[in-house]
Amino acid sequence: MRLTASAAEGFEHFDAKLIYDPPEIIVLHDRDDKPIEYLDNSETNRMRMNLVTINEALSATTLTYQGNLIRTGEALSVGDIRIIAHQSLYRIFNRANFECGGRFCGPWWQNVPSETRAEIEINGSRTIEADYSQLHPRLLYAMAAKSLGADAYRIDGWERPLVKQATNTLINADDELSALQSIAQKIGGKGAFARARTLIEQIRDKHRGIADCFGSGEGLRLMKIDSEMAESVQLKLIGRGIISLPVHDSFVVEARHAGALEEIMGEVLELTLRGIGGNSRAPIEFGQKVPQYGDGGIALSGRPAVAVEREPANDDLPSDSRSREAA
Repeated sequence: MRLTASAAEGFEHFDAKLIYDPPEIIVLHDRDDKPIEYLDNSETNRMRMNLVTINEALSATTLTYQGNLIRTGEALSVGDIRIIAHQSLYRIFNRANFECGGRFCGPWWQNVPSETRAEIEINGSRTIEADYSQLHPRLLYAMAAKSLGADAYRIDGWERPLVKQATNTLINADDELSALQSIAQKIGGKGAFARARTLIEQIRDKHRGIADCFGSGEGLRLMKIDSEMAESVQLKLIGRGIISLPVHDSFVVEARHAGALEEIMGEVLELTLRGIGGNSRAPIEFGQKVPQYGDGGIALSGRPAVAVEREPANDDLPSDSRSREAA
């Protein structure tokens, strides 16, 4: 069951407070994206305990957005959309497989425009956001024991944001036909399919070392890896008394903790690439802070492949069986 926006407004009209209280924080979906039950084991228990630690740290944190204090259970307007704010996380795994997906979902800051996340304050302090540059291509190259080299999303004659979206579409799609359709729709206009085919061929030529992963649905397995990285980054930060707000493969922290965030993200990336057989010291052009399929921000150099956006210059059922209704 899902509460409609009109029902939420009706409750609020009578001063009723809506409270986000998920019955399960480790969620498994089937191939139809429906939540299903599963038996707990040491791994699901470990993930749940770690997520409880993260959520407890978040619950003790004061967050403001555009100058307004954000309290769990209160309505928050984001453009034309109204959401009920909450700042706890849950993880969703896909296709009845704990090796697919697992990203951290749910909190209000993941629903605000990326260009306004700089207006979030943590405990009254300004924030910065950092993300991993070209993460999924880097992971695929590491699995193939090959070097990515230069910018994964630069192809002459094409805009970088389009190449980025097309490349990630190829990685995430279950087959190349669906990828072609999605890329053509993004290009739009007359001749879109022909242009999409040309772009796909050029991406394949640029990334011959990982081209066999295109149209294979590999993206969900890569999301499992990047979600484990996100878990590790958050826990390491908490160990230093630092709160972070995850947005998949990026993190928002107080600006004064930018150095610690870069250090920890670089450390986690290094360990991950070594663990999957890659060479994390291979040369690479450092990317910019971007949303998942966007572009923008500033570039770093001479550091691990972590990009940072600086602040503005002007200063469950039985205990062994778990399920969760779709959020």
